Amino acid sequence: MKRIHCQKLPVCELPPGTLLAKKGETNLEPPGQRQGKNSQQEGLKVKERLTITEVAEEIGVTPKTLARWERNGKIQPPKRDWRGWRVYSRQDLEAIKEFHEALF
Repeated sequence: MKRIHCQKLPVCELPPGTLLAKKGETNLEPPGQRQGKNSQQEGLKVKERLTITEVAEEIGVTPKTLARWERNGKIQPPKRDWRGWRVYSRQDLEAIKEFHEALF
């Protein structure tokens, strides 16, 4: 059994094979303020969210390169989730692809 930390109990046990989060799925809201699937009014849909690593792999650069381009103003900064992690949309990915193609 997997052991995880829960809010109310120091340790919870889950049966093997229980998925806590799928790759590429990120919540923009903090844990206590999550909304249901049908009540999402703003933010990115789960399937449209990409991490910096996923975007970097798609383009063929490193995540550090994307962060540098963002810091230097060469690409538009992406949205951030409640943890401060970069969350890219498909439109962000296309804009970065265009920028990358213009360089090479």
